[in-house]
Amino acid sequence: MARADRIRTACQNAAIEAALDANDANIEMLVKRMDVALQVLKSPFPDLEELNEFLAWPLTNAAAVECGSKCREMLGADDIEPLFTLPRLLAERLNVFVMFIESDRIASGRALIDGGAFIFLKRTGFEHLFRCARELSWLLMDGMPTRSAPEVVFRSVANEDQALSGGRAGPYDRFADGFADALLVPARGLALSLQEVRRVMRVQGDAVGDVELLYLARIFGVSFRCAARRCERLDLLPKGSAALLEKFLRDRFGGADDRASALDLPPRPDLPIDEIPEMLAAATIRAVRNGFLTPESAADAFGESMAAQLRADDGE
Repeated sequence: MARADRIRTACQNAAIEAALDANDANIEMLVKRMDVALQVLKSPFPDLEELNEFLAWPLTNAAAVECGSKCREMLGADDIEPLFTLPRLLAERLNVFVMFIESDRIASGRALIDGGAFIFLKRTGFEHLFRCARELSWLLMDGMPTRSAPEVVFRSVANEDQALSGGRAGPYDRFADGFADALLVPARGLALSLQEVRRVMRVQGDAVGDVELLYLARIFGVSFRCAARRCERLDLLPKGSAALLEKFLRDRFGGADDRASALDLPPRPDLPIDEIPEMLAAATIRAVRNGFLTPESAADAFGESMAAQLRADDGE
């Protein structure tokens, strides 16, 4: 079976498993993009081996935090700043490629197929950063010898919204949350940011309130629940407070985002995701230039953006 056919079959099986349309044209576009990527990349294999030591069963919250912190170090990120460049760093440092999927029914997904690693994100929505980090953790767990995972996984919007709201609490989901929290919200950066927020707000006392957490969520580009959960795990909030505070905001104000809007907090920064990952675009153009790939195949996979880059490369 040709590689494109193998990828297509894996994607169709993943769609059926997620109760999605297996013949969705957006899924077929992902098939074409992964096929081209695996053709043109010199070494498509993800560089994730250093993280395997944290994946021993049973999975623990402590291991998830260590794994997320180690991954942050591998990405070359410091222990203070937000990680808004996560998609680009994943490609450059770990050979994991983030791609948009246009379907309004698919929130996110991942593929570990023919040696390549890919993360898929819905184009719209503010949870891009957290979804990206969670899918990365699932790619890691998919490689565990004790786990038999499919090559491709799609998450429907309904199921992903349930996961992001804490609706599931299995060991893999808990690990994914802990990993993402540590990767996106470094302990030192959180402490410094919280100190500055409380100074500006002239907060008295030691208790951390909902408004500080809303600011932290905006600073690091994550949800209120993620910021609160990270504070809870760092013993800045009593155990169980994250869920209680989220419920309070939902019951009193309609939700954390409604509360933030009422306070006129600044919006979360947009997550910069290239239409085509820069490394992949460059490799595709080289393949076309060297006659390894036809311009038509490249443009068919990556659309007008790639066609425009090919025209510019050809001097048109």
